[in-house]
Amino acid sequence: DKQSADEARVRTLLTNVDEKNIQIKSRVNESGGLFEAIREALIVTAIRETLHVEIPEDYIELAEPIKKAGNYELTISGKGSKAKLYLSVVGL
Repeated sequence: DKQSADEARVRTLLTNVDEKNIQIKSRVNESGGLFEAIREALIVTAIRETLHVEIPEDYIELAEPIKKAGNYELTISGKGSKAKLYLSVVGL
């Protein structure tokens, strides 16, 4: 049925990003704070450019925008499946 097909498609999609690393480069101030917070849209773009996978923005679980350089562990979930993604935010 359609629901099972959607769930299988999402499971495959998330398998392609699970335990992978992506990097976003951003301008930072001297204390490591970002000039512009990183939100779901930018993370989706980085996933697309790095891993060549299209993830809907609403699959990214981000409690609040990322405002400091550093390493982050993100959860991506949809249709009952979950994946873990490692994000490195580095200063330019």
